[in-house]
Amino acid sequence: MWVKMIEPDAEILPFLSSVEKALEFFKQNPEIDLIYTDIELGDGLCFDIFQSIVFQSITK
Repeated sequence: MWVKMIEPDAEILPFLSSVEKALEFFKQNPEIDLIYTDIELGDGLCFDIFQSIVFQSITK
């Protein structure tokens, strides 16, 4: 996976196949640094996730 080539210590989290699963995951795990997603998920679009959850931008 290309992420591991750039950041060897990166933790790759589970594949989430639906908006519903993603919303539940992000509610329980708000400290995510990077999201890599398909546009179409099993029950909607990834944009539904982004509209439902408040994400904060943190510059390092």
